[in-house]
Amino acid sequence: MTRVISSAPLPAAKTPTVPATLSRLDLALVFAGLLWGTNYVVSKAVTDTVPPSVYNALRFSAATIAMYVLIRVRHIDLALPRKEWLPVLIASLVSYALYQPLFINGLHNTTVANSVLILTAGPVWVVLFNLWRNQERVTRACILGMMIALVGVAVVIVGRYAGQIALSGSTLSGDTMTLVASVVWAGALLTSRGPLRRNGNIAVTFWLLFGGLITQWVIGIPALATMDWHLITPPTILAMLYSGVISVVVGSIIFNYGIAKLGAARASVYSYLQPLTAATLAVLLLHETFTPWLIVGGAFVFVGVAMVRRT
Repeated sequence: MTRVISSAPLPAAKTPTVPATLSRLDLALVFAGLLWGTNYVVSKAVTDTVPPSVYNALRFSAATIAMYVLIRVRHIDLALPRKEWLPVLIASLVSYALYQPLFINGLHNTTVANSVLILTAGPVWVVLFNLWRNQERVTRACILGMMIALVGVAVVIVGRYAGQIALSGSTLSGDTMTLVASVVWAGALLTSRGPLRRNGNIAVTFWLLFGGLITQWVIGIPALATMDWHLITPPTILAMLYSGVISVVVGSIIFNYGIAKLGAARASVYSYLQPLTAATLAVLLLHETFTPWLIVGGAFVFVGVAMVRRT
């Protein structure tokens, strides 16, 4: 996902030209945000019964198999230049060996409201890292747009989960892991940028997933050895297939393409659609009260996204 880490200063990357009107890529990134927002709810439900490390190992198995079938059907070349293997390995380790266990265990050990609210800070870390390393030009308008979107997400979450957000001893470990995960998520985006821009999106995505599959099975060995397989019911299998095939494979292909074309900062802003999706699903599927907070927060989110796109 990025270039090899070096202490030498890096030249500023050229800002990608982004059209003022909505493009197919914008719509695709919105779709990815909706997929991941839905996956958030699915993952929380499954990990309440299945150990998080087992869940990760099984869903990444489904994701890798699905990705390999897609590659074979489309006759895509998986070969990468030798110089790309180290950057891809680093990106895979950051994305899967670090981020995924932190995310899924954090989600398991805290409330959905806390986890969504904390992970929303991820794109802000992307901007800060970009400014620090001078790898991608970030304008004041871009920063302002992200702050507006962040305010919108806060409005949605606070309005949707009013009275449910709690920082206590029972959730502190999960909250801490989730906070670290949000920083690692930003690092994963930035480390993926180089290989994705220099190589085929699908080939790089497959090798990132393959590395993730290996790391998740290694991490999950203790839980897999003592797993009660009666917990793997048909609904659980469907949830894992959705999370692995639809969310991970389809979502990753779209999002990685967005990183390659728009840059990490601009692509990451679409992650703000995830909590908005979760709040909407609570209304549609759980029959919870539709509140004006959702309308106000959603307006802020889309204004922020529009501002980032135009910079």
